[in-house]
Amino acid sequence: MPATSLTTAHSGTLTERLFGLDLRSLALFRIGVGLLLLTGLAYRLEDLAAHYSDQGALPRAARIFLNPHEQFTAPPYWMSLHMVSGAVWFQGLLMAVAAALAIAVVAGYRTTWTMFGSWLMLVSLQARNPLVLQGGDDLLRLMLFWSCLLPCGAVWSYDARRAPISHTMRYTSLASGGMLLQLACMYFFTALLKTGPSWRVTFDAIHYALSLDHFTTSFGYWLLAYPAFLKILTAATYALEFLGPLLLFLPRGNARIRVLLFLAFVGLHLGIALTLELGMFPWICMACWLIVLPTECWDFMSRPFRSRASVTARRTRSSRVPARHQLGWIGHALCLLLILHMLLLNVVRLRGGIESHLSPGPIRWAGALLAQNQYWCMFSPGPMRFGSWLRIEGVRTDGTRVNLLHPGRELQTHKPPRVAATYRSQRWRKYLMNLMERNSPVHRTAVSHYLLRRWHATHPDDPGFAQVEVLCMCAPTPPAGTPPSQQPPVTEVLIWRHSAASATPHPSTAHAGTTGPAADTSL
Repeated sequence: MPATSLTTAHSGTLTERLFGLDLRSLALFRIGVGLLLLTGLAYRLEDLAAHYSDQGALPRAARIFLNPHEQFTAPPYWMSLHMVSGAVWFQGLLMAVAAALAIAVVAGYRTTWTMFGSWLMLVSLQARNPLVLQGGDDLLRLMLFWSCLLPCGAVWSYDARRAPISHTMRYTSLASGGMLLQLACMYFFTALLKTGPSWRVTFDAIHYALSLDHFTTSFGYWLLAYPAFLKILTAATYALEFLGPLLLFLPRGNARIRVLLFLAFVGLHLGIALTLELGMFPWICMACWLIVLPTECWDFMSRPFRSRASVTARRTRSSRVPARHQLGWIGHALCLLLILHMLLLNVVRLRGGIESHLSPGPIRWAGALLAQNQYWCMFSPGPMRFGSWLRIEGVRTDGTRVNLLHPGRELQTHKPPRVAATYRSQRWRKYLMNLMERNSPVHRTAVSHYLLRRWHATHPDDPGFAQVEVLCMCAPTPPAGTPPSQQPPVTEVLIWRHSAASATPHPSTAHAGTTGPAADTSL
């Protein structure tokens, strides 16, 4: 084998090859996660009052009435420091603390504790308003927890500078195995949940996904003109999600396979970022795949800067990790419980959906206490077959209507050129889509009141409103290749109606959350 090729020699035991993580990969993941935490906080600042304070769309008094289905996989409200006060300044203070911890994570300063603190603050933030969350938020919360049990600050950190460590670059424990399994579970179980014919038979799932106007980018619309290519992408995506997690744990040729999987999944998520506006989801996924980069890959990249002898010598050093990175029996027991929780919960929910839970016991309690709830139903069983856009109208007492979604703009009577651009942010898009799809009278009322307060703040002389109407303008997505002349007509669907004079939603909307043809928002 040439000296410049990627080494695939069977270095280390089978356990190390399958579940070991390189410290440089963990360090790169740590830096990436810290930057993602900071970016997420920056994006949330513009909606600080609207989404997290009592002045916004979900006051604390309304938050406590969310039922388990409305909370999805978010932690319960009692785990949130953000529920202590509804003042805007208090929410800003908590975000400032979270930002300071994230900066420390990037720098690798007291890494274990600052990563644990970042996880606590992330759990608190997600528990305050689960209606704005998506799958990437769940993955970030889960992977950040596992990273607290790993030596993510062993290299490329302030901690390493203060106390240099001399040991092998590969680290193996139940925690490293749990982190890899968590990453694999997201893709494997979402593939198992994709049971619709659009994924497994006709291979037009991506065609329908790109027709969900709430998310599609300009490039995504452009790709709709190439249905044959989209069929290939659908088949490749499904195969990668199903087979990739299995290939991750192959014992032979593991190093090369992991590098190929890293490139394949990064390519997948770059494609998602270019075609669908899903916020930070693709970037969170790409950061998580950094952990799979094997030691052989780092050795290959560092060879031009090292002598062959130094690389060989480093590989033959003792694989023992310093005491501060060793898991005691309590840590191993906790990791084992959480691995069992992860696998069992995902298996149970294959049949029972998000409403199903594990039986009460230590496994369920450990998972609930540490916010390990998860359900990977991304575009499952298949993408919705409706294109649509949203209108929120305030109906005055004299019958005239105004645009409450975009104050100051005329009501949208025709489909916007790009629906995704009509939302203020990804969080608002997710918020409104969740309220459209799920029957939640209390929270629909809270959002209606918020929109009315926002209008009156800039229009104090307005005579007032009789009601608020949320309308979905939708049309069935035609099969791929349908000419524009045969596009189906747009239908106006009332999602909910709120009387501005009372807190009772209109009775006709009692089941609108489950029957309205809104776009799939599981990502």
